[in-house]
Amino acid sequence: MARRETKKEKDVKIEFIKKVSTLLAAGFGLVAALAWNDAIQSLFKLIPIKGTEVWAKFFYAFFITIIIVLVVYYFNKVGEFAIHEIELSKARMSERARERTTKKR
Repeated sequence: MARRETKKEKDVKIEFIKKVSTLLAAGFGLVAALAWNDAIQSLFKLIPIKGTEVWAKFFYAFFITIIIVLVVYYFNKVGEFAIHEIELSKARMSERARERTTKKR
Protein backbone atom coordinates (compact mmCIF):
# COMPACT_ATOMS: atom_id res chain seq x y z
CA MET A 1 0.00 0.00 0.00
CA ALA A 2 1.39 3.38 -0.99
CA ARG A 3 2.11 5.88 1.76
CA ARG A 4 0.09 9.10 1.66
CA GLU A 5 1.89 12.41 1.80
CA THR A 6 1.46 14.57 4.86
CA LYS A 7 0.35 18.20 4.73
CA LYS A 8 3.91 19.27 5.53
CA GLU A 9 5.28 17.24 2.61
CA LYS A 10 2.70 18.80 0.30
CA ASP A 11 3.62 22.28 1.54
CA VAL A 12 7.27 21.53 0.80
CA LYS A 13 6.32 20.38 -2.71
CA ILE A 14 4.40 23.60 -3.33
CA GLU A 15 7.31 25.71 -2.12
CA PHE A 16 9.74 23.71 -4.25
CA ILE A 17 7.63 24.22 -7.38
CA LYS A 18 7.39 27.96 -6.70
CA LYS A 19 11.16 28.26 -6.18
CA VAL A 20 12.03 26.25 -9.29
CA SER A 21 9.63 28.35 -11.39
CA THR A 22 11.22 31.52 -10.07
CA LEU A 23 14.74 30.26 -10.74
CA LEU A 24 13.84 29.15 -14.27
CA ALA A 25 12.31 32.53 -15.04
CA ALA A 26 15.39 34.29 -13.69
CA GLY A 27 17.72 32.08 -15.71
CA PHE A 28 15.81 32.60 -18.93
CA GLY A 29 15.61 36.31 -18.21
CA LEU A 30 19.38 36.36 -17.91
CA VAL A 31 19.71 34.69 -21.32
CA ALA A 32 17.43 37.32 -22.87
CA ALA A 33 19.33 40.13 -21.15
CA LEU A 34 22.66 38.82 -22.42
CA ALA A 35 21.28 38.57 -25.96
CA TRP A 36 20.08 42.18 -25.82
CA ASN A 37 23.36 43.28 -24.28
CA ASP A 38 25.32 41.76 -27.15
CA ALA A 39 22.99 43.27 -29.76
CA ILE A 40 23.18 46.76 -28.27
CA GLN A 41 26.96 46.59 -27.88
CA SER A 42 27.30 45.60 -31.52
CA LEU A 43 25.11 48.52 -32.56
CA PHE A 44 27.26 51.05 -30.76
CA LYS A 45 30.48 49.55 -32.12
CA LEU A 46 29.42 50.38 -35.64
CA ILE A 47 29.72 54.00 -36.65
CA PRO A 48 28.05 54.34 -39.13
CA ILE A 49 25.85 51.25 -39.10
CA LYS A 50 26.92 48.94 -41.88
CA GLY A 51 26.48 45.28 -42.64
CA THR A 52 23.84 42.91 -41.45
CA GLU A 53 25.63 41.44 -38.43
CA VAL A 54 24.04 44.01 -36.12
CA TRP A 55 20.55 43.35 -37.43
CA ALA A 56 21.10 39.63 -37.08
CA LYS A 57 21.99 40.14 -33.41
CA PHE A 58 18.88 42.25 -32.85
CA PHE A 59 16.78 39.62 -34.55
CA TYR A 60 18.42 36.98 -32.36
CA ALA A 61 17.78 39.01 -29.19
CA PHE A 62 14.14 39.57 -30.16
CA PHE A 63 13.65 35.92 -31.12
CA ILE A 64 15.24 34.67 -27.89
CA THR A 65 13.09 37.08 -25.85
CA ILE A 66 9.88 35.80 -27.45
CA ILE A 67 10.90 32.17 -26.95
CA ILE A 68 11.86 32.78 -23.31
CA VAL A 69 8.60 34.60 -22.57
CA LEU A 70 6.67 31.64 -23.98
CA VAL A 71 8.76 29.08 -22.06
CA VAL A 72 8.43 31.00 -18.78
CA TYR A 73 4.68 31.35 -19.34
CA TYR A 74 4.43 27.59 -19.95
CA PHE A 75 6.49 26.75 -16.84
CA ASN A 76 4.33 29.07 -14.75
CA LYS A 77 1.15 27.39 -16.02
CA VAL A 78 2.57 23.93 -15.30
CA GLY A 79 3.63 25.11 -11.84
CA GLU A 80 0.21 26.61 -11.15
CA PHE A 81 -1.46 23.36 -12.22
CA ALA A 82 0.83 21.28 -9.99
CA ILE A 83 0.23 23.59 -7.03
CA HIS A 84 -3.51 23.45 -7.62
CA GLU A 85 -3.43 19.64 -7.67
CA ILE A 86 -1.38 19.50 -4.47
CA GLU A 87 -3.74 21.94 -2.73
CA LEU A 88 -6.74 19.86 -3.81
CA SER A 89 -5.03 16.80 -2.41
CA LYS A 90 -4.40 18.66 0.87
CA ALA A 91 -8.06 19.69 1.03
CA ARG A 92 -9.19 16.10 0.46
CA MET A 93 -6.78 14.92 3.15
CA SER A 94 -8.18 17.49 5.60
CA GLU A 95 -11.72 16.45 4.73
CA ARG A 96 -10.90 12.77 5.38
CA ALA A 97 -9.33 13.70 8.72
CA ARG A 98 -12.48 15.64 9.68
CA GLU A 99 -14.65 12.70 8.68
CA ARG A 100 -12.58 10.32 10.80
CA THR A 101 -12.81 12.70 13.75
CA THR A 102 -16.58 13.03 13.32
CA LYS A 103 -17.05 9.25 13.10
CA LYS A 104 -15.10 8.70 16.32
CA ARG A 105 -17.50 10.93 18.28
